[in-house]
Parts: sequence; C-alpha cells; structure tokens
Amino acid sequence: MNKTPTGKYVNSKKYGSCIQLYYHTDKDDITYLACFKDKTKLGKDGRPIRNRIKIGLKSEGITEQYAKAKLDEIITKQRLGEVPEPIKRKRKKEVTTLQHLADIYFEYRSLSTHNSHNVEKNINNDKSIFKNHLSSLANDDVTLISRDIIEKLKQQKLKELSPKTVNNILTLLTSILNHAVSVDKLQTTPIVSKISGIDNARERYFNHDEVSLILDKVKDDSALHLFVLTSLSTGGRLESIRAIMVKDINLRAKTINLVDYKAKSSGKGKISYTGYIPDLLYKPLSEAIKGKSPNSYLFEHSNGTRIGMDYIQSKLQTIFNELFNQGLESNDSKNRAVVHTLRHTFASLLAIAGTPIYTIQRLMNHADIKMTLRYAKLSPDNGRDAINNIFERNENE
Repeated sequence: MNKTPTGKYVNSKKYGSCIQLYYHTDKDDITYLACFKDKTKLGKDGRPIRNRIKIGLKSEGITEQYAKAKLDEIITKQRLGEVPEPIKRKRKKEVTTLQHLADIYFEYRSLSTHNSHNVEKNINNDKSIFKNHLSSLANDDVTLISRDIIEKLKQQKLKELSPKTVNNILTLLTSILNHAVSVDKLQTTPIVSKISGIDNARERYFNHDEVSLILDKVKDDSALHLFVLTSLSTGGRLESIRAIMVKDINLRAKTINLVDYKAKSSGKGKISYTGYIPDLLYKPLSEAIKGKSPNSYLFEHSNGTRIGMDYIQSKLQTIFNELFNQGLESNDSKNRAVVHTLRHTFASLLAIAGTPIYTIQRLMNHADIKMTLRYAKLSPDNGRDAINNIFERNENE
C-alpha cells in the first residue's frame, strides 16, 4: 500500500507567501508552489479566489528563483487578459459545463414541483429552449462564458426570433445559473443578469419601515389592518385571503388553510395549501374570529356580508399611492406599490432572512420552482420560524 505523502507548507524567506515550499516528510524533497489571486474567478464574497499552482520538485531541478519567475509570467499573462497554462490545466480537471448545470436545474424542478401535466409541459418547453437555442454554450466552461459571449448570442437570436422569445431564452439561462449559485455548484455571480434584454431588477416590496407606515395608516380600519397583517404573514393573494373562513383557522396549530385561486382558475381544480400564523398575527386574528360560526368569513362587514375585492383594492391603493407612488408613471409596474406587493414582500423578506428557496416555494404555493428562483439564495432556516423573524427589524437594514 502506498504511503500518503505528508509534510508542511512554509513561506519562502526570500519571496514571502507568494512562493510556498512544501517539505515532504516521507521523502527528502521539496515542492515549490506559486500563490496568486485568480481575478477571473470570484468567491462568494465577491473577491478573487486565491490559487496555488504546483511549479515542480527540487529533485527535478526547480528552485525558488524559477518558481518566482513562473509566477511573474502567470501574473503578466493575467494582466494581458490571457489564461496562463497552469490555470488552464487546473481548470480542465474541474470544468463545470452549462449542460451539467442545466441537468441539475431541470432535475431539481422535476423533483420539487407539483406533479401535474402543466408543470411537466413547462419543464419540457424549457428543455426544448435550451436544446434549440443554448446548445452552442452547452459544453462550455461556465466560468469562461463572458458578457460579450452572451451579448453576441442575444444579437444573433434577435435576427431570427422575436424580442419576447429571446428574452425567454436569456431568462432560462439566468435561472440555470442562479440555481447553480444557490446550491453551491457555481461560486461566481452570473454575469448574465447584467445583459441588456433581461429584466432582472427586483420587483417592488415593502421594507420594515414601510410596513410600519402601512400598518399605522390602516390601524383605524380593523378589516384592512387584519388583511394587511394576514397578507404579510401568509403571502396569500387577495382572493385567497378574502375567502378565508373561520373553520380554515387553527389557532392551536397556528395554521391557516388557503385556497390558491390562481391555480384553480388555470384548470387545476381546487388547490389548498397551508399558511402559518406568526406571533404578530395571532392576537388580532383570535379576536377577529371570537364568537363567529365556523362557516363565517374572516373578512365580513358588520351586517355579515363578505367584504368585496374592490373595497380592499381601492382603500389600499389609495394609501399606497399616497405613501409610495408619488411621481411614478401609472404603467411603472416594476416600482409602483399595489396590493400584490404585500405578497411579494412576504417572499422577499423571507429570502432576505435566509429562508431556503424550496421553503419559500412551498409557502408561496408556487407550482414551479422557476417562479421562486428570483427571490434569493438558500439557507438552512426553518420556514415557520422565518415567518416570525421577518418582522423583527434588522438593525443593519
């Protein structure tokens, strides 16, 4: 059995930490290594990754001076925009292709989404987009796919396809790379998100100060106040929250049964899912259902009729316009605050709190993980705890 080499690393006395000497204890020899920052690869902190490249053994005639000369050659090539041979050889051993990341992405979507014909159809459609329009990049090392390469691909596709179709292609590429980052298969932030033609700007959501402003504005309207709290706590759509009945609320388990009316309207039938009741919602919710029958709606007028969608929308939109939409164009859907912004705030604050993407997907009842991937990176936090945590002010915000 071969003995595993052991030894110790020592910085060069003459050149410091940029040249390291590895003293083997199982043989009388020294390995010389050049250490430098690879500016073409960034770590999770956004800084260049520190590389350590083997130059050779003392027994092969390698010296500290020779190792330093090779290091200077590597650094000079980097400055000229070239990839030095030692880095090329190292990358060949650890190349991650776009095809590999696409396979991981599609497998994850298949395993983590509802099993339905529509979902399978969406996945197959994206696979077809990848095969027909991204195959030219499929076998490329993703770390070498530059802004220029993507821009050239975009311009080429625009000659053949509609802008909407091209945007779908680039959005799929973005989703594949963002998912790779989220599951630690790719360390660098994808450059694709900065290519013109992809609209990856964060949609409007309310920060903690804005949430406080809204709650203060609606405090005198008990129905609106409860609606805002319920929306921010469950992420439910307006119609889902308006349809909540007393029998859907379990105060002991701190859960609310919600119906996804968007899924229902798309022909998938009645789809229910579970929302959780955080501490902020528990007291006002328990007071609101006190004395009501199980079949009563949570949001009712004093005469027992259910509060209409128009009432909630008009009241809240007036408040949002006053607080947040001054000076914005009426068609600026990206930045204008609307009732749906409450749902987006729920998901966004969960993401900021570090909640795993699959947990956010479940809490939002997204049928397809692709809908959720825009929100954030993964974290190991529990979804139920995270809902309570999103209302605790971050002092660094």
